[in-house]
Amino acid sequence: MARQTYSRNFKVSAAKLVTEQSRGLKDAATSLGVPTSTLQYWVRRFGTPAARPTPPTTPPRFAGRTTASARRTSGSSWSVKS
Repeated sequence: MARQTYSRNFKVSAAKLVTEQSRGLKDAATSLGVPTSTLQYWVRRFGTPAARPTPPTTPPRFAGRTTASARRTSGSSWSVKS
């Protein structure tokens, strides 16, 4: 069976059926002929901003730390010969 591809416009419209027109996920998927899991993914990806998950607000992994190479090169013991 060939894999079905859908246009971005179709995906956005399908997501809006669920988010803006309050259609049920299963009902909308059935009427459009797409798997429920596919429509659920489109809702997360293309739905209204309220329907999209927000990224976590964790600080960067190395915030406030200097790397070993930065410590080595920033010390006064290094001299540049010209």
